Amino acid sequence: MKTVAIYLGGTPTDGGTYQNALSLVASLGVLPRDEYRVIGYCRDDAWPEIVLAHGLEAARTEPLGLAARVMTKIARVVSLPVSWRRRIGSAVVPFGRQLKRDAVDLCIYPNFEHYAWELATPSLGAIHDLMHRYEPHFPEVAEGGIPKARDRMFGRMRRGATAVLVDSELGRAQVVESYGAYGADLHVLPYVAPGYVWDAADIGEAATAELGAWAASVGLPDRYLFYPAQFWQHKNHGRLLDAFVRLAAARDDARLVLVGSEKNGSETVGHAVERLGLAGRVLSLGYVTNGQMTHLYRHARALVMPTFFGPTNIPPLEAFALGCPVAVSGIYAMPELYGDAALYFDPRSEDEITDVIERLWKDDELCEQLRRRGYERAARWGPDHHAARLREIVDAVIVTDDATTGEAGTGDAAGAPASLPDVRTGTRSFALMQVLRLIVAFAVASLVSRQLGADGKGVLALVQQVPSIMALVFGFGFAGVNVYFVGSGKKTASEALTDSMFFALIATIAGVPLSYLAMRLLPTLSGFESGVLLLSSLVVPAGVLSAQVAGILVGQGRPEAQARAQSAGLVVNVAIVGALYLTVRLSVASAVLASISGSLLSIALMLAWLGQPLVGGSPLLRVRAAAGYARKRYLTDVAGMLEMRVDIVMLGALATAGVTGIYSVSVALVELLWFVPRAAETPLLARFMKEHAERGAALTAVAVRLTVLLEIVMLIGAALLLVPVVGFVFGPAFSGAPMLFWVLAPGVVANGLVGPVISYLTSRGHQFPGLSAATVLGNIALNAALIPMMGGAGAALASSVTYGIGSAWLFSRFMRETGVRPHELFVPRASDVQAFIGARSR
Repeated sequence: MKTVAIYLGGTPTDGGTYQNALSLVASLGVLPRDEYRVIGYCRDDAWPEIVLAHGLEAARTEPLGLAARVMTKIARVVSLPVSWRRRIGSAVVPFGRQLKRDAVDLCIYPNFEHYAWELATPSLGAIHDLMHRYEPHFPEVAEGGIPKARDRMFGRMRRGATAVLVDSELGRAQVVESYGAYGADLHVLPYVAPGYVWDAADIGEAATAELGAWAASVGLPDRYLFYPAQFWQHKNHGRLLDAFVRLAAARDDARLVLVGSEKNGSETVGHAVERLGLAGRVLSLGYVTNGQMTHLYRHARALVMPTFFGPTNIPPLEAFALGCPVAVSGIYAMPELYGDAALYFDPRSEDEITDVIERLWKDDELCEQLRRRGYERAARWGPDHHAARLREIVDAVIVTDDATTGEAGTGDAAGAPASLPDVRTGTRSFALMQVLRLIVAFAVASLVSRQLGADGKGVLALVQQVPSIMALVFGFGFAGVNVYFVGSGKKTASEALTDSMFFALIATIAGVPLSYLAMRLLPTLSGFESGVLLLSSLVVPAGVLSAQVAGILVGQGRPEAQARAQSAGLVVNVAIVGALYLTVRLSVASAVLASISGSLLSIALMLAWLGQPLVGGSPLLRVRAAAGYARKRYLTDVAGMLEMRVDIVMLGALATAGVTGIYSVSVALVELLWFVPRAAETPLLARFMKEHAERGAALTAVAVRLTVLLEIVMLIGAALLLVPVVGFVFGPAFSGAPMLFWVLAPGVVANGLVGPVISYLTSRGHQFPGLSAATVLGNIALNAALIPMMGGAGAALASSVTYGIGSAWLFSRFMRETGVRPHELFVPRASDVQAFIGARSR
């Protein structure tokens, strides 16, 4: 038997969240008692009677004592690992001990509750709306620290709850956009009208004498428009009144009835009624009982709801069930949920609201049509459907949590061979792609170095790195936008491609000259050929378009197309360079031209495989809509690129071309310690999306330990082969590269090891623009201080130190978040060695 609980702390004045809690209680009440034990934990006095009426067990929540309040407050303020917060919460919070005593398998939290993420018992939380992010101009979600508090609450729920309820597919997408693609499972459970509404619908048209007397006592008109909503500013009463006054001027019988608790817009509404001369035409009844509410729906001409908040709302569902025509704001997921059973308008437009209410007031046939469609809509989604869907979700969450617990609760299972295929799944193709990149880079570097010498290699490194950085700057983070927006359906591939062309145009107009100017200002390149610098600047629009089209393909779920196209470009690049080397025609200009040719081929292939036409409409409007998401990625992406490449640019500014060339060779060598291990980062990120937090942490530890073994093997190989390889491949002019390699190695190894950790933390909704910016600034400062004194060794030391510090911070954050100890993360086990040897032998 499964034991399911629901935590009931809301009150009737909470509005929609309270109505939703009523519906959840009713749906839990129909679960078969031979399969489920259901407990309603009641914090408010009104709940026990409701819980018992639905056949659930009722229990009062035990109050928090002073010590428990202090401990939970500390745990909420301090950034503790999830596992620690759960242990502390279940130990000190009386409710946590209640859940454990009653052997609860799953507790549902219909309101915004800290317990959804801080108790050990599996939890099903709820995120009703994120309007503090999408409608931040309303004071009720913008003032008094509310945005930070809501983000803290919902972010922790996203990462720490077992699962979370949302009201619509758009609600799901907004949670993903706001708090990351990975975390608690998100389950769509659309709202349903509460039980008292369906009870009233079953009664039929008969009204009790008591309700008739009440209607007469408050002066309820025979015909009226109806708006039930608490008087928050986002409910938009003001525009409704401005529209209604036009109807009232044309129709003497026009009336409007408002109900709801007083909130921050109450006074404004009262003044508007007086200002517009509507004192006898608008009836405001304040808070009304359930029976009075259903009576008002039954006798209303129509429900008019000009709210700015969504994604969806409950009043239209109540109106459908009670035969009341509906007109509602046509925003967010309202049209998706209500379909053709409602009229829609722009809540910002008084003209549209006026037009809708005039049609409703005058057109009897329209009202009858909407009433009939409302009944049909109510029949398609009612209490039975809601209860069936909730049961599906409850069963899925309990099964998922049981499976996760069984896998993670086996002590040393994280290091057992059975877990290892999960870690390695999907990494082989990415590793091969990284190896191909390194082979091409190594081959090009070798040929260029042997034919052009250290000075030529240094110049080539600079004319390639500066445009690459500029391409990332002028991409404005929209490569990541394309992945998410195309993948989530917020943009079509054609729209994303059109916007990508727009960015490529901007990069051509502004990025090319800025790239040329930046290279011209570097002392090492100040006297170099202008034509070559201009040619290399063309990499900027090509790089922008390549990254953004690749993002579209990944968003479509076709990363293999991206990989094939880029592999083809790399092969063409190295083939052209090889041919030029053999004919002794290799130069900086021809090497740049070979790189651009490879990029253009990969772009052409991606565009061909994408097969999408350009579309109309303003790219600026679409870009503006996606700007919020882009900002989250932009700083991190740019800082990450600068962290890896700013050392070469700094050498170009502070040292000679020869020193830069030798350093660039050492970078090409040391990247073996970085790129190959981090090939697992992308597939692990996809893997962690499907894993519970503890299971993901265990897999991360396995991946790091395997990477430790890989780094040891590569470092041994470098110690044995590095000096002869450099002398044979690059020539005696680059004999200083091995020393720089070993200065760079500690930081680069740390960066290689941290890849799985980055995947795990990203999957839990974390982003680190502040860390990225700090490491870049530290890198620049150390380069500026050390290069004049130590040359290339100074640049190597600066990079190694900042890589190491940044990686150490990420490791520390991971261990705080998960409770994994250092020896569990870095010390390989016998099973790891066996798996590593087995993987290599295959």
